[in-house]
Amino acid sequence: MTDKKRPIFYANAFSLRMGDNDAPLVVGFNEDPVSPGAMQEEAGIVMTPRTLKILLNNLTIILDSWEKQNGPIAVPPGKMFESWEEMVEKGQVRMDVATPKAD
Repeated sequence: MTDKKRPIFYANAFSLRMGDNDAPLVVGFNEDPVSPGAMQEEAGIVMTPRTLKILLNNLTIILDSWEKQNGPIAVPPGKMFESWEEMVEKGQVRMDVATPKAD
């Protein structure tokens, strides 16, 4: 799906990494249930940590509003922890600094 100004991608998977001065975010999709970690990358953006924090705030506001209108979004048990573990394994976060959000 696209509009006249920019491409729009469907994404059900993402990868985020933090550098000293940047935060690359790659979005894509995973259609292979046998290889859940295999993501076909579609697009990437690089932002500053400050911009990432503002994005987090905006996403939180949007999701909170959506859930107030429609009810809680169901996330499979353990999925949040699994996502955090994957980031630790890839060296994207340090286990002693970051802790996972509760499921």
